[in-house]
Amino acid sequence: TEKALKAARIKITKVRGISYCWGTSIDPKTYTGYHYHEELKRDPEDLPLPEIRNAVIRTLLDNGPLTEDDLIFKTSRTFGYQRVGPNLKKRLAEGIDFALYDKKIRLNKQKKYELRD
Repeated sequence: TEKALKAARIKITKVRGISYCWGTSIDPKTYTGYHYHEELKRDPEDLPLPEIRNAVIRTLLDNGPLTEDDLIFKTSRTFGYQRVGPNLKKRLAEGIDFALYDKKIRLNKQKKYELRD
């Protein structure tokens, strides 16, 4: 499969052991989007960490600094979820960790997440 993807010039990035394939018109380094469908909610495990990171950034842009619980709640709304169950909470927390690791956000002295300068 990897040889076929390389032959097709599909970009592949790995995040925590999971490979993500990118269309030829998308640069994974500058991708800021995420997918949301009003009628079709994805299983939390199907939410790619790069998309969660981007939704976390969008949520902080729209709301300013937030506690972890508030950031998880508001980010879940960004994806169209009405309730935050344990699986969704865990997956969104992983996305927050990825955004921290990627140096897109930080935890301030008030224990709130905020965008990096």
